[in-house]
Amino acid sequence: MNALRRLTRLDRRGMTLIEVMLAVAILATLMALTSGLIAASFRYRRSTLDKFDRYREVQQAMERMSREIGAAFVTNVGQEATNDRHEITYQTIFEGHDDELNFTAFAHLRTRTDELASEQCEISYRIETQDGEDGKSHRNLVRREDAPIDANPDEGGVMYALLRDVESVEFEYWDPTREIADEAWVAQWDAINDHEGHLPARVKITIQIKHPLNERVELEFSTQAQVMLQDPLVILPTDLAAALADYRNLALGEDCTDGVDNNGDGAVDCDDEACLEDPACEDNQ
Repeated sequence: MNALRRLTRLDRRGMTLIEVMLAVAILATLMALTSGLIAASFRYRRSTLDKFDRYREVQQAMERMSREIGAAFVTNVGQEATNDRHEITYQTIFEGHDDELNFTAFAHLRTRTDELASEQCEISYRIETQDGEDGKSHRNLVRREDAPIDANPDEGGVMYALLRDVESVEFEYWDPTREIADEAWVAQWDAINDHEGHLPARVKITIQIKHPLNERVELEFSTQAQVMLQDPLVILPTDLAAALADYRNLALGEDCTDGVDNNGDGAVDCDDEACLEDPACEDNQ
């Protein structure tokens, strides 16, 4: 009986101070390790997102540049006066350097319904130092756009940072007339003055930025834009274009029995003036 009472008293005995201190120490150690792992995982997640966001910024900038350079064009308009006052009010260009590019393109997006502009615009890319929101100076890749095209296609318009904190940008131009591929990439291209209005077949874009997680390391990105309209566009005066259209209609003629508008004047068969004297249309007169 006495032995049973002693066992009951032992079962009701609480933890000693040493046991409590040991348990607290173990728990604190586990919490420290766990909190450290959690903090490290959040830091890794943040750095990974920053790296991804930076890569995405570069990708979006290069995609836009490639798309707009691919839509570049020059015309024969602007070499002479374009109005009754003998002024040049419209001029297209493609002037490329190793660190700057000015060109005209079918790349304008109208943002207002009453905007007096078409898809034609002036675009420039270059590096400029700008003040940031943090009060520091930043080297940014800037984009300038002006629409509609005017007499000074390398000036005016709105300029903004297309890509922030850029170490360098380099443009190279593929000359299809060169026989050796290694020498086909040139650092300058003036379509109007040096190439008779012809544009390069391709434009290589190379951008260097600092690594998002290590500023001592530089990253290089490169892509190529294929220029779709490599030959100059010939735009005819309105009176000459109308005369050529009339000549085309006469040259094509109209088949008065096939149900097709052969000469493109909008009238078919006997409704066409060219078929007034055709025997097949005598019943319609």
